Amino acid sequence: MLGWSRMTDIVDPNKIEEIVGHRRMSVVHLGRAVSSEGIFYILHSQRCVDRYPDLRDCPYSQLLDTNEPVIQTEDAVQTLYVDHKNKRLVAKDFAMIEAAPATFSRYATQLGRY
Repeated sequence: MLGWSRMTDIVDPNKIEEIVGHRRMSVVHLGRAVSSEGIFYILHSQRCVDRYPDLRDCPYSQLLDTNEPVIQTEDAVQTLYVDHKNKRLVAKDFAMIEAAPATFSRYATQLGRY
């Protein structure tokens, strides 16, 4: 997928949940590729918001600025992961989190993915 804007800009915290299409989660980062805008939005986890006063310092934002994200589906909420080997942000189907959020949150915390 080519042409996605990779420059990280701060989005109004009151609007980002609406843009991404989901509420902020405690330990999981979510994203949405908006094809009509050519922009990939990140909804940072609450843990990340608490940790980084400037969300551009978050590793997810930094990866978005350096490499094009791997996007499974455009115009839909996606779960974000860090591919450490290839130093890329990966967006995958959100359905598994919706099915078992407590299990996934525990798993993500154990892996240090927040």
